[in-house]
Amino acid sequence: MFKKHTEEVASAAKKGWSAWKIALIILLAATIGFSHIGCKSIESEDRGRSEGTLSEDYTDPLTIEILLDLESYVGKEVTLTLDKAKFFPTLDLWEQTRKSVEQGGRIIYDGGYIVWWGVSPRIIGLMNIGEPVSIKGAKAIKLTGRVERVGRNESVRNARGIEYTIRRIGETAQVSSNVSWEICGEDIFRADYKLEAYRIEPIPASTGVESTPSVAPQPSPNTGSELIEGEVKTLLDQGVIETRVQGMDIKRIALELRRLVDQDVMVIIPAGTLFIAADVSKQNMVATRKKVVVLEDDEWIRVELPAACANIHREIPGEGDAFDVAPTASTELQKLAPYLEGENYYEVCQAAIWIVTDNASYDELGTLVYTGGGRVIDEEDTAKALKLLADAGIDVKSKRIWRDRYRIAAGIADSELKNWLESPS
Repeated sequence: MFKKHTEEVASAAKKGWSAWKIALIILLAATIGFSHIGCKSIESEDRGRSEGTLSEDYTDPLTIEILLDLESYVGKEVTLTLDKAKFFPTLDLWEQTRKSVEQGGRIIYDGGYIVWWGVSPRIIGLMNIGEPVSIKGAKAIKLTGRVERVGRNESVRNARGIEYTIRRIGETAQVSSNVSWEICGEDIFRADYKLEAYRIEPIPASTGVESTPSVAPQPSPNTGSELIEGEVKTLLDQGVIETRVQGMDIKRIALELRRLVDQDVMVIIPAGTLFIAADVSKQNMVATRKKVVVLEDDEWIRVELPAACANIHREIPGEGDAFDVAPTASTELQKLAPYLEGENYYEVCQAAIWIVTDNASYDELGTLVYTGGGRVIDEEDTAKALKLLADAGIDVKSKRIWRDRYRIAAGIADSELKNWLESPS
């Protein structure tokens, strides 16, 4: 779409058209771009607010530095402080974003906020993975979460968004929003980066906004301060929290938490956390993404964790199955856990875990099939899982599936991955 409009401008310039005509083409191109994705344009609340330096709005300057260089922050936890009127002009209640995996492996985020900027647009999807939050009347919003690249089959539907510009004048960055919009119905939108915010804090108009470092500190052991921090299993053993765990399906598990102390508690559920099924005929589950939950009162808080199964020959757990939180006993699972965080595809994570927990062969991985038939984990998924294990320092050549490597290599198009599989070394 953008290439087409660029070519039109270049053609006009060659024909000697005047500057105002070229500008008109650019304006039309932008308008067509919004129509093309099926969005209803709504004038931004601060459209009439004059551009100025960042000190004239409530956006943290370090937040703008992150937005200008998101690639440098991939894999890091950050806190973004964004001006409400400028970035969220039509949003008053931030609902929870629902993540689902459809047949064929497409990952869909239902509800979210899309921020779009630049001449060659860069787009970040802001997702609320916590509870719904009212931001009405706030002057700024703080979002804390982890910046990740969006996978090739991930997209957002039923979203809101804002187009804006960021530009530098000397050492000063300037921001101005242009048009806010909503994706209509089931329309799908593709982002370049995502931030799954586990904490969203509205800053009331009556308070100041501190310019705090935007990179969030890593969780540390409790030192007697008001906030107790720790991993879920440790806090459970210490009697700080209690949990209830129930199955959902092969890709998710539901964890409910409640604090047992009078202090706020930050619970970290690391990737690799193991959940043991009460029914020994059902598979245990392994969390494939880190999640952080803050318990601020004595009510139960429910979170849904992306997960994979850990016992290939047992039954798939469902909603009626109970689990207990357990330490990750397997050294290989401990090595693999950080690498699960960076993998966007369920099939790859599931294959890697079954190779570790069950020493599964390629045929055994094929026992997971879609309802309509056809294996879920194919050659490409398996090859990527083997490379993931190797990168994690796990000896894949000692696994049974290594005998299937030539068969796996024959079914993939990635030449680099194919060469790695077929290499004798």
